[in-house]
Amino acid sequence: MNALTSSTTSALQARAKSGVSLFDSSRRLPSYAPDFFSNDYLSLSSFPRLRQELLERLNESPHLFGSQGSRALNGTTDNHIVLEKYFRELYEAPAAMIFNSGYIANLSFLGGVPQPGDVYVHDELVHASCHDGMQMSRARNAMFSFTHNSPSSFESCILRVLEDFPQISAGKSTMFIVLESTYSMDGDFCPLQEFVALVEKHVPPSAAHIVVDEAHSLGLCGPRGMGLVKHLGLENRVHTVIHPLTKAPNFIGAFILTSPAIYQYIANYSRPFLFSTSLPHIDLIAIKHCFDTVISPLGAEQRELLHLNTHLFHRLILKAFIGIPRTILTLPDQSGVDQATGLISPIFPILTSRPVSLQYFLNARGYTAQSFTFPVVPRGQDRIRIVIHANNTEDDIRTFVAFIRVWGLQQLDLGTNIEAKL
Repeated sequence: MNALTSSTTSALQARAKSGVSLFDSSRRLPSYAPDFFSNDYLSLSSFPRLRQELLERLNESPHLFGSQGSRALNGTTDNHIVLEKYFRELYEAPAAMIFNSGYIANLSFLGGVPQPGDVYVHDELVHASCHDGMQMSRARNAMFSFTHNSPSSFESCILRVLEDFPQISAGKSTMFIVLESTYSMDGDFCPLQEFVALVEKHVPPSAAHIVVDEAHSLGLCGPRGMGLVKHLGLENRVHTVIHPLTKAPNFIGAFILTSPAIYQYIANYSRPFLFSTSLPHIDLIAIKHCFDTVISPLGAEQRELLHLNTHLFHRLILKAFIGIPRTILTLPDQSGVDQATGLISPIFPILTSRPVSLQYFLNARGYTAQSFTFPVVPRGQDRIRIVIHANNTEDDIRTFVAFIRVWGLQQLDLGTNIEAKL
């Protein structure tokens, strides 16, 4: 065994011994039970006619294959231009830019746009792609986090940054405020209105740039499912919005809504954008098809079903936890209806001290459950993340909740038996 094989194998063995479930990308989890784990919130993949409509669109296109190069070379096609215009006009935004993925979009913006002397203020739970983008930027030595979703911590953070970096108040540098509208692991909504108001209260307008990643709210809220920023009417007060298309739209790619100056800057300076081969025609056509579906009457119907299912699951799962200690099964305190927006997230983190056991229990019954432990989530917050879908039936939900309660009661009995033996 060579040194590299030895060190990588040891790392995997150490992770397994610590109780972390190792992911094997060469195999699929069982999937013969209803879907409570994928990001297909609106269940768009279950509509055969959407597939047929896409095939008809593709059949009408003179080009399908060939991305031809990076956008900076000859990879910008008519389909790129048409799609960017589509999003720009739909959102009434100054500029819209297409990316190969949400990850590439965050790397391109956060890793390329901030300049020397600029500062990041970010929620401690922003996505890994946001952290990676910030770490590769010219402002990587000026990253400051605040307690998740805490307006008081956020305000303290920006006041401290303004004191330590006087060039911001002088209008010579920019404070980038990095947020998510809905957080993927906790399923809670950002108090975006409060954060925007605090920025406008303390930071000079010429020195503030609010960035919101809408990966987990796009398709779920706002007019025609256009996201939380639109839902709250903040589109003219948030400077850049990043829309990954891999959740409710159920496809690949992303688009950024930003200023024309930033659009051109990314096109000329951002390495992830410059050195990525552009999306081929087939993906660009499919992106528009998926987004057309999200904002269509069918999308509205699916959002309503999702809303009803989410409330049903929330009510039933709270009942299922009765009599089971919080160390075995619980929800975070913030899970449920968001009082500021009236929305309820379809993402439910089931916190448990025995996530791998719960995963295997659900896997054995055909569910694609996956446990999440440190370092994916903070220490002591191990979980199974459940995602409710529009096409889950009431029977699906009741059966699934019943399984979770059965597992919880089994753990309670197991603990009682162990104590008795001691």
